[in-house]
Amino acid sequence: RAPRKKTADRRESLKKISKEIPECGIFQELSAYEKRIDSLLIRKQMALQDAIQSVTSRPMKTISMSIYNTFTDQGGAYNVESNASAGVPSWTLRIEGSVPVTPGSNEKKFTAFFKKVVIQLDPQHYPENNLIEWDRTQDHSLDSDGFEVHRVGDYPTTAKILMHVAYSPARYKLQENLSELLKLHTETRARIIVRLWQYIKSHGTQDETDRRVFHLNPELQQILGKQTITFTEMPDLLRGHLSPPDPVVIDYSIQLSGDPLKNIQTYELQ
Repeated sequence: RAPRKKTADRRESLKKISKEIPECGIFQELSAYEKRIDSLLIRKQMALQDAIQSVTSRPMKTISMSIYNTFTDQGGAYNVESNASAGVPSWTLRIEGSVPVTPGSNEKKFTAFFKKVVIQLDPQHYPENNLIEWDRTQDHSLDSDGFEVHRVGDYPTTAKILMHVAYSPARYKLQENLSELLKLHTETRARIIVRLWQYIKSHGTQDETDRRVFHLNPELQQILGKQTITFTEMPDLLRGHLSPPDPVVIDYSIQLSGDPLKNIQTYELQ
């Protein structure tokens, strides 16, 4: 009831002022025009939200990936590396992949779907040159169907593979406390904004005077550092709560005996 009385008092004050100051009518017209613009903006924001929800519901592309190793001259083991130097024990780690081709779209090679790939070899076995890194921003060569690492060695070892996916559209990892609140870990900026807006409308309170403004609940106030928020403020507020997504981490054991085809690890990435 208090806000209604306040609005009524404001109207009476404006009437009194308009009698004393004729130019006040122009101010009132501008105020009414501003309200119409605000109302239009709110409708456009809601339409944008619906459009984002529609766009972000499209199916994602799946990448099929295989990781395996071959070897040669391993003391009578199963030799498969025919192009290696004769008499030198060695192995080759291969990461290969394929992507289903969508009719009407340009076919991309496997490496085009990654920003960076890091392979860490066991430093006990390889104290030098144990870190292999491919970075798209530094390597401008043509994309290929996979990655390959070749090393001399006659003992089984391990490799930790970190693959930084080049998501399109880009994805972001939410800060831990915001992630727990929204029940969302890594997503596109559009989906994060939609989820945050849905949470605010469900757990916040819309301002009775300015319908663009929502009063946040205590949990979200603590995270965002604000008591109120509008739809247009969310992208800037989220900026400090988002970080690059975690890489895909794979631990692989390099075997130097038996049939390598039985040691292939397969994965699907989206």
